[in-house]
Amino acid sequence: MCALFFCVAFSVTRDRREHLEQEVLQYKEQVSALQDRLDSVTKQESRTKLHFLWANEKVEDSPHVLANIQASHAETVLELQKTRNLLLLEHRISKDLQEELNTVNQKIDREREESRRRMAEKDKLLSKRALQINALQGMNSNAHF
Repeated sequence: MCALFFCVAFSVTRDRREHLEQEVLQYKEQVSALQDRLDSVTKQESRTKLHFLWANEKVEDSPHVLANIQASHAETVLELQKTRNLLLLEHRISKDLQEELNTVNQKIDREREESRRRMAEKDKLLSKRALQINALQGMNSNAHF
């Protein structure tokens, strides 16, 4: 009965651990995607938004171009802040999940050790009883002669 409980508990905690590992993997993939997106935005900003430096622009367009650049910069800063917040959230979630996973692993290890200890005790008792049974059978067979 105890071994069955241990197997069921171990199976549940193993499933929980696998689920947590999958979540961590998903969060890492999301971080990677966000990093790629950030790199793409940075490259795009550097290529397309600095056209005011080109010599063939009209002087009259400078205030308008500058306003567009400032708006684009503000938008980029907001996107970067959102990305930073998402990364911080992902970090906190990963840290919490890792702590929970460590706790579950420690609990499993303690339960496994306790189960081994109980099994060893039961094994000793079974050995003693087997010796007693053998001794009694030997006495019984000697009594028949």
